[in-house]
Parts: sequence; structure tokens; C-alpha cells
Amino acid sequence: MGSQLPHAAVSLKVEPIRRWEVYHRLQSLGIACQYETGKCLNVEFENPLSAIQCWCVLRRLTRTRAESIDWLESCWHLEVEEWAN
Repeated sequence: MGSQLPHAAVSLKVEPIRRWEVYHRLQSLGIACQYETGKCLNVEFENPLSAIQCWCVLRRLTRTRAESIDWLESCWHLEVEEWAN
């Protein structure tokens, strides 16, 4: 028997200028969320994937251009090791 993780609901403080964009992106990913003007964005995570997706959306929309460039540059320098079977 597998156990299910309970749903988690969180309130996120997102800059008002970014809140609408975050809200719509999460909605397009099928992640339940809602907010009222001047209040936090309330998000419900049904599973770990939805939490990771939310983190990715927030990260993409809140980091600076320089941070994005640094991250992308570091990806170019990653080395991939093969897994031994």
C-alpha cells in the first residue's frame, strides 16, 4: 500500500507587479492558486511536482537578468558522469 502525501497550502509573498504573472503561469500548469488585491498568493500543492513547478516559476520570474545569465553560464560548464551499470 502506498501512502499519499497530504495536500499543502501555502501563502506566498510575491511582488504585486509579478503576482499576476505568477498566478497565470501556475494556473496554466494546473496548480490551484488564488489571490486578492493587496494580499498574498495562495497556492495549493497536490504533489511534490507541483511544488517544484511553483519554485521554478518563482525563480524564473524573480531572479535578475545577471543571475539568470550566471546560472545559464554554469550550465554550460557542467560535466556529466555516466552511471555504471
